[in-house]
Amino acid sequence: MYGKMVEKMKELMSRKLVKSFLVIFTGQGIGSILGLLSIFIIVRGIGSENHGIIVMTQTYVTMFFSLFSFKTFQALIKYLTKSLQNEDIKEAKIFIKWTVLLDISSLLFAFLFGLLLEDLVIGWMEWDLSIKPYITVFLFTLLFNIQGSTVGILRTFNQFGKVVFSQIVGSFVRVIGWGFCLFMHYGLWPYFIVEVIATVSTYFLQILYMILTLKKEKLLDFYKVKLKWNKEFIVFNVYSYLATSIDLPINQITQFIINRYLGFAANSVYSVFERLGTIINKLGDPINQIIYPEMNILINHHEYEKAKSISDKLKKLMAIVFLVVAIGVLCTNRLWLGWFMDNPSMYVFSFLLYLLFISYTNGTAGVHNLFMALGYIKYTIPILIVINAIYLVVIFFAVQSLGLNGIILAYLVQAFGVVTVKEYILKKHRYQELGVE
Repeated sequence: MYGKMVEKMKELMSRKLVKSFLVIFTGQGIGSILGLLSIFIIVRGIGSENHGIIVMTQTYVTMFFSLFSFKTFQALIKYLTKSLQNEDIKEAKIFIKWTVLLDISSLLFAFLFGLLLEDLVIGWMEWDLSIKPYITVFLFTLLFNIQGSTVGILRTFNQFGKVVFSQIVGSFVRVIGWGFCLFMHYGLWPYFIVEVIATVSTYFLQILYMILTLKKEKLLDFYKVKLKWNKEFIVFNVYSYLATSIDLPINQITQFIINRYLGFAANSVYSVFERLGTIINKLGDPINQIIYPEMNILINHHEYEKAKSISDKLKKLMAIVFLVVAIGVLCTNRLWLGWFMDNPSMYVFSFLLYLLFISYTNGTAGVHNLFMALGYIKYTIPILIVINAIYLVVIFFAVQSLGLNGIILAYLVQAFGVVTVKEYILKKHRYQELGVE
């Protein structure tokens, strides 16, 4: 039985990347359309200022998720793939159990600290106390967000479509719910409740699909296996946690800086940029979802040059995509940018800068994936500490002198710095695999 499952695993991983890409790209394309429609509805319904309040509520909760969550999907994909290829089913179940336990414990810490620090953050940001109920309610969505386990398992078993479908359902709930709120001329609270329902529905579906996938693969009884200490797996998770805890909160801190110096409306505009940027993200993101498991397989077979070539091709592809999209925005922005924000002519250059930023980050994602897959994660922490410290110094001056443009330029400098250092380390070691020490 286990032999058949291993053969099935090899068959899944040997399929062409194009098939998985088309599944994710098509699904995320639908999600992008729904996302843009929902942004149009909410900005028309309650305006940029109130939309900015919802954005900052999400940012607050996401910050604590980023600080405490282990982001275990990277370790799970790497080690679960290897254990199944080695036909070690018991070890596979141990990895799954460790991942679920780490996810649940980290989410509980994030939830509790989020509650405890509400008043402190609200006071420091000089927000009106009316925002507190929104933050408290949205913190409860954390308890459903075991994405390390769900996404890691679904990606490992090539269930990319399930991840995408759960996201589409959430987007669909927003469009229907916010459309009803717009029709009924409701205020902020009903829009917020729809956002909570949409967020939880996505997480719930991912948990359901994870359970169904584990049942299908005869791994659902993982909780019965006695935990066994695996130093390499735990150390990889710890390094991953430290790296992401240093890096990911930067995104949330940036939103706090935008709010502090530019206000809630600017948070809304930046959020609109992120939504409109799905033009590029929805091409780059499915590729990146696919190439990390694929790189791990190539590296397990010591095919380092093939793994590197995937990263190189991604850079060229995203450079072409940026040029096409940028030209399109320059020629057509007057026709549609005003649907999503007030005074759109003020933000055309800012939006082009943002498109350059996400094109670069998507194009260089292969470098980060290769860095992780080759086992260089221990270098990530010092890199991020230095680069992010420089970023935080630069951004305070940039936002005050250049506004939103300064924020995006600081992001570009940060992204370029991290990639440059990682590529130097990879070249120095000739793209060979390192063990986690």
